[in-house]
Amino acid sequence: MMRRHLPNLLLLLMVGGCADAGPGPGLRREIEVHQTLWRASRPSVYTYGLFRSCFCPVEYLGPVTVSVVEGRAVSARYTDSGEPVVADAVELFPSVDGLFAILTDALERAADSISVDWDEDTGIPLEIFIDYLRSAADEEVGYSVVSLPAPGAP
Repeated sequence: MMRRHLPNLLLLLMVGGCADAGPGPGLRREIEVHQTLWRASRPSVYTYGLFRSCFCPVEYLGPVTVSVVEGRAVSARYTDSGEPVVADAVELFPSVDGLFAILTDALERAADSISVDWDEDTGIPLEIFIDYLRSAADEEVGYSVVSLPAPGAP
């Protein structure tokens, strides 16, 4: 098993643990490497904690406990109260795979700045900050994983 992941681990050591750049092939490759690492160890069912930062209503921030089955978020509940996330905010709290999709989308949309801190053991993007347009205010968004995925029934 270790032999199968050795090339990815070596690349992770070369890439480092944090990216802060605009769109580019280096960041795209870093996302791919970490996503491969995540997929190699991803549980089929898990929950994890997520907090969003943005200029938006408090209901869109969290922290939220996200339940995931086969890579798809199936529920999201406010961690403090246990109440379900308001209907129009549910899609704002994705699975870990969804975090990778957000990063890829930011690259494709040519965001001015993308910053990522990674968990080098799992490949999970622990901290994401995206500034889509440096000259505009209030369109930035951030995601913080506040508790790592825990395998088990949602």
